[in-house]
Amino acid sequence: MSKLQHSNTQVHKCFEYYFNKLIMEQNLGNALSIMIVGMVTVFLILWLVVLIGNALIRLTNKFWPESEISKKANAALTASDGTVAAIIAAVDVVTKGKGKITKITKL
Repeated sequence: MSKLQHSNTQVHKCFEYYFNKLIMEQNLGNALSIMIVGMVTVFLILWLVVLIGNALIRLTNKFWPESEISKKANAALTASDGTVAAIIAAVDVVTKGKGKITKITKL
């Protein structure tokens, strides 16, 4: 092999190395760009879901409030003294005396 051919193969190998390195950097850049666009898109869609959900809840409560009949029915469903005492004792044990019961409703 002559010196010129040997020199050409070295140049070719060097060019091939840097060309492949450039392509890998472009691929990583493209991958990073796609990932960032995807994450921003997911964030915006979830933000819209939360906003629309809150707006829907507010509109529903404004135009279709809970009826008086269901409020009276909930008031009539009171727990017996033994049940209330058991609930108070359970909350006291679980919260180590720091919990306070403000309202008991039936689900």
